[in-house]
Amino acid sequence: MELKRPVIVRLNFIRKGNFEVPGVEVNVKFNERYGTFRISEQFIKMAQMEVELIAIRKLKDLAFKKPVYEYFNIFTDQLVSIDHWPIVTEEEYKLWKDKKDLALYYNSYSIQNVVLKILNEEHRLSPNVSLSVKNFASLMKTTVGILAPEILALQQKELVERRGSGNTVDNSDWIKITDKGIEQIRGYTGYSGIKLSESYKLLVE
Repeated sequence: MELKRPVIVRLNFIRKGNFEVPGVEVNVKFNERYGTFRISEQFIKMAQMEVELIAIRKLKDLAFKKPVYEYFNIFTDQLVSIDHWPIVTEEEYKLWKDKKDLALYYNSYSIQNVVLKILNEEHRLSPNVSLSVKNFASLMKTTVGILAPEILALQQKELVERRGSGNTVDNSDWIKITDKGIEQIRGYTGYSGIKLSESYKLLVE
């Protein structure tokens, strides 16, 4: 499976647009790259979505496809493709609106790799440390809903240890990396596709 580091999308500002049609400009950042979406008023009306939701859905659509150009128009011609844009969960959208900052992960494999790498780094800094799932989701700049199935999968492989009840991952559960997880991170070259320093730096800054 393909392994990619997370893309951190950040909402910088929204303002009235100054371009060929009435609309708004949404300035965003993809890791170290900047871009501005120019969204027409007509598109907003026809899509019946809030500007922030249009922006985050398009960010998810572009995140792993290509660099963001300086300007990207979202005019009515884009309406034909809107149904193909990735879905944003209510939990993700709330995080995006509240924090203006969200990590996007390429697939389950990438999420699990980053989970292990971040837990390993936390363990290195504070041996045997356990983190609440809520705080860990915040560190990963994502939601508990996104992380829950990956935590369960890693737990089943005995790569992480979780203190919680049953097969439901809750905010109040506690997790830490196991010795087996540490061995896998240190010894399995398949995990080298995402450098720890890159992922950790992106997420904690």
